[in-house]
Amino acid sequence: MIALAAACGGAERKADMMVDIGGGVRAIPAERLAAKRARYADVRIGVDEAGVTAEDRAVLADLVRAAEVMTRLFWKQASATGLATREGLASLAPQLAGPARAHAEALLDYVDLNAGPWDRLDGDEPFVGTAAKPAGGTFYPPDLTREAFEAWLAAHPEDRERFESPFTVIRWAPATDPAAPRRLVDLPYSEAHRKDLEEAAAHLRSAASKTRDPVLAKYLRGRADAFRTNDYFQSDMDWMDLGTAPADVASSIEVVIGPYEVYEDGLAGLKAAFEAFVTVRDDAESRKLAAVAGMLDELEAALPLDDRHKNFSRGKASPISVVNVVFAAGDAAKGVQTTAFNLPNDERVRTAKGSKKVMLKNVGRAKFDNSLVPIARTVLDPALLPRVDFEAYFNDMGRHLFPHRGGQGRRGRGVEHPAPREEGLLPRGHRGADRGDLPGRHLPVGPLRRRGGPRQGEHHGVQLPAQAGRVHVRRRDRPLRR
Repeated sequence: MIALAAACGGAERKADMMVDIGGGVRAIPAERLAAKRARYADVRIGVDEAGVTAEDRAVLADLVRAAEVMTRLFWKQASATGLATREGLASLAPQLAGPARAHAEALLDYVDLNAGPWDRLDGDEPFVGTAAKPAGGTFYPPDLTREAFEAWLAAHPEDRERFESPFTVIRWAPATDPAAPRRLVDLPYSEAHRKDLEEAAAHLRSAASKTRDPVLAKYLRGRADAFRTNDYFQSDMDWMDLGTAPADVASSIEVVIGPYEVYEDGLAGLKAAFEAFVTVRDDAESRKLAAVAGMLDELEAALPLDDRHKNFSRGKASPISVVNVVFAAGDAAKGVQTTAFNLPNDERVRTAKGSKKVMLKNVGRAKFDNSLVPIARTVLDPALLPRVDFEAYFNDMGRHLFPHRGGQGRRGRGVEHPAPREEGLLPRGHRGADRGDLPGRHLPVGPLRRRGGPRQGEHHGVQLPAQAGRVHVRRRDRPLRR
């Protein structure tokens, strides 16, 4: 939170670097905007349509419509002004001509990429206007500080569970007595975003009615109900079962939709942002990794950690799905694109059932070609370049992802809080990527080889793209924009 405030404060001091583009709108100069935009590589990704049935195509159309609502919701969560800024630029651009119009259109493109007028690669520096990004988005009142929020919880312990729920927003209660102290109240997402969630739920129910896959239909109907009830537990449990329907009715669709990650909440790190991944499963690639799901206890036992940081009591279900992305939305589509994810975050689900790892193969391929390979050509001996191949890179991604199920966790605030961070083994603020990197680098290769993992001769094929990937992760020189 301190780093965020410092970054925003620095941005305010850059107001004199803004230029007037017309209509009273001030923004960074076109040259500086072009330099920012050049850090992203534009790529086209897709799926092999020949492998998607007509039934699944009809379902996917409804799922994309539902996912588009998640993008609208995410913008509303990120700030109270982002959508208005976008609409203003979209209205202004056609009124301009020449370089001014091109500048406005480029700003609109960059606003779309960042889901608002703040640069996510540069500490949320504003590039349209000079207002700092609100740390708490619209999850909290704009004038509420973290200290005031924590003081309220300390003084009102009966509010803590509701106020710390990932699925509530915090507001000031309407004043009935101007002389009385202000009072905080919570509002469930199902009420705060009722109209949008009802729209998304209708699309999910339509999709459920078009699939013969009973497992997929159950998840979609359950998630539609969750948008109304604000209770996501059962549909998270149902999501774990996707891909287990009988072969004669099984769908190839892997979809997750709803509020999950809490990174957008820079005030307290509590509130979940809406997102969606609409994907098609690559069953052949998924089967290659399936053996690992049955050996997580063996891997956990072999990790070079004190036993108090290991956990063998969580649910043993740990499916690994390799998918190709059809559409990503909301928190899943802003700024830097992820290559894999591990959900759900609810520790109750992880304890009862486990968690699922989903690897986005077509996104990974695009990152490999457009980012990692150019970096490898720069940092590696040319004689080693033939050993830098996509399969090795993709395997290394999996090695990062597997440990996310492991380790101690505690039930708190509705999301996973790994004990190593709480015990001081990781600095405050480190996210899932860091938690996966550390144990992932120490996964024992012996058990992996016994279950069909990399053979000794393949070791360098994994390590070389992994080393180039360190530079990729740390620098993020060319994030992807799909």
